[in-house]
Amino acid sequence: MEDGHEEVERIHEHAIKMGRIINQMLLLSRTHHKIEKEEINLSLLFLSEVEQMREIADKKEIVINSDIEEGILYYGDEVMLMRMLMNLLDNAIKYQEEKGVINVRLYKDKEIVLIVEDQGIGMSDEEKQHFFDRFYRGKGRYLSEGSGMGMAIVKWIIEKHQGSIEVESSLGKGTKITVKL
Repeated sequence: MEDGHEEVERIHEHAIKMGRIINQMLLLSRTHHKIEKEEINLSLLFLSEVEQMREIADKKEIVINSDIEEGILYYGDEVMLMRMLMNLLDNAIKYQEEKGVINVRLYKDKEIVLIVEDQGIGMSDEEKQHFFDRFYRGKGRYLSEGSGMGMAIVKWIIEKHQGSIEVESSLGKGTKITVKL
């Protein structure tokens, strides 16, 4: 039987999760939401976000390698783009085996390209079809974690920036996400 403190803690954690889901739903419901565009140094923004996520990855002994080209400027919403990368990295960490590797690459060719690639559990073809659906979480995954909203938010942010996203994945072989802005 739980004592009072454990039950209060469990209720508190549940309330935090519900608050996150509500915030995510509110963000997605703003289909006419204007993004705050300004010129940002995407290279510095993404370097900073990768460093923040390394702290989380370290707990699972996951290495995040980054190959981020310097001086990439972009006209976009800094907070949304930061959230996009945070969600991509969070997802990669969540579905990566302990002591695994995640590679993040940012470069500019004809367009800006961001690649987040893991060696995690991967996805079936059926799961890939639903990857960006709201509330979707793959079969056999860590169902206690997440709300199934992260990738829907990523796609929404990319669409708001007139970009594209592509997912390559195979069961047991990891996932590669390519974003073009």
